[in-house]
Amino acid sequence: MGTKQILGAAAIIAAFSLAWIPGHAINSDFGFDWLVAKAFMDGVDPYQTLHDLADHYDLTSVGGAPHPRIPGALVILSPLSVLPFSWTYEAGRILTVASAVGLVWVFSRISSLRFTSVVYWLPIVLLVPPFSWVLARGQTDFLIAALIGTTLLLAEDDRPFAGIPLGIAVTLKLWAWPLAVALILGRRWRTAMTVGVTFTVLNLIGLASPNVSIAGTLEALPTVWTFYDNSLSVPGVFGVSPVVTGVVLVVGLAVWARFGPGWDEMFVMAVPLALLAAPIMWKTYLVALVVPVAWLVKRPVSIRKTPLPVGDVKTGETVGRIYDVSDDPEPGEVAQTQKTKGRPDQGGSAGP
Repeated sequence: MGTKQILGAAAIIAAFSLAWIPGHAINSDFGFDWLVAKAFMDGVDPYQTLHDLADHYDLTSVGGAPHPRIPGALVILSPLSVLPFSWTYEAGRILTVASAVGLVWVFSRISSLRFTSVVYWLPIVLLVPPFSWVLARGQTDFLIAALIGTTLLLAEDDRPFAGIPLGIAVTLKLWAWPLAVALILGRRWRTAMTVGVTFTVLNLIGLASPNVSIAGTLEALPTVWTFYDNSLSVPGVFGVSPVVTGVVLVVGLAVWARFGPGWDEMFVMAVPLALLAAPIMWKTYLVALVVPVAWLVKRPVSIRKTPLPVGDVKTGETVGRIYDVSDDPEPGEVAQTQKTKGRPDQGGSAGP
C-alpha cells in the first residue's frame, strides 16, 4: 500500500462525501456532538435536549430529542468545542474521509486482500446503504468500525495496548461492550484489560467535570432509547428490556465458548449479536458488519494461498513436485537399500 493508493481512496470517498453530507452541520451528528461537547466544556448541562442546547447557543432550533453522551465520550468529543460551529461541517467531513480510508485499510488487512483491490470497489460500495447513509447523516460509524477492526488485528498477539481502540469505540458507542466480553471468553486477557482501563480512565476524566455525574448519565441515556421508535435492535422492535438482551447475550457467548471456538471467531460473531442486543440501533450502525465480512472473506483467500505439498525439503530431492505414493519403496527395497548403504560397488554412498 503506497501513498498514491491512500490518496486515491481518500479522493473517491471525499467526492462522495461532498455529494452526501448535508450542507448544514446542525442536521448531522457532528453538529449534535458539537453542542454537547461545547456544553461540557462551558459548564452547561450536556444532557439537555438538542432543542434547548441549540437555543442556548443561538443556533437553528432542532428536534426535542436529547443527545446524551457518557462522560468519557464527552472527553473524546471535547476538541470539537474549540472550533466555531460553522467549521463543524468541514471537520466532520474530514473525519468521515479519514475514518473511511482507515476502514478500507483495516478491511484489506483482515481479509488479506490487496488495498488497491478494495479501493476499486469503493465507488459501488459508497452508493449502497448503510455506507451512503453514514455519508448522508455525517456520523462516526466508519470510525467505530475501523476501531473494532484494528482491535481484531492487534489482539492476534494479545498485545498490551491492543484494547485501546475498542476501549475508545465502546466509550463512543456503548453497543460495542459485548466485544470486550468476547475477548475475555477468548482468553485475550491483556487486550480485554486494556479495553477496561481505557474505558474507565476516559470516564473518570469526564466525571471530574462538575456538570457531569453518573446519576445524570443514567437518567439521560434511557430518554434517547425511548424517544425514537425506529430502532432495528431487539429492544427497539420488540420492546424487550436492554438489560434482558444483554444478560441473554453474555450467557449465550459463555455457553458458546464451552464448545471451543477460536477467539477471533467469537469476536467477529459478537458484532452482529451486539447490534441486535443494543438498546437502540440505527441503520448506520450496520457499517460495523464490515469487520465480520472481512474475516469471512479471509477464510477462502487463505485456502487459495495454501501451498501444495512439495515433498522433502530437507534433501531438496523432491522439491517442486507433488509427492506420489507410488514412488514409495517396498519393504524389501528398503532393507536392500540399508544393506548397500556405504558400499560404493553396489550403488551405496561412500561417505556420510
